[in-house]
Amino acid sequence: MRKILIGLYGDWMWMGDRIDTVSKEIALISRTEENCVNVMSMPGIGPMISTAMVAAVGEGEAFDRGRDFAAWWD
Repeated sequence: MRKILIGLYGDWMWMGDRIDTVSKEIALISRTEENCVNVMSMPGIGPMISTAMVAAVGEGEAFDRGRDFAAWWD
């Protein structure tokens, strides 16, 4: 049991390091990508949401109005 728990602890630590690394990469992308910077100018929108939104809709050419985007996002 001890061996299993030590292995799981190692996995847990690796996962924490991986999450930190990916979070830093996302933060860097969100600061350098112009569309992400624009989205983050809205209150409450941070690096994770802005990069996800830009990855999903790009510049939003698919939507005729903001209302169409709001309906799609919901």
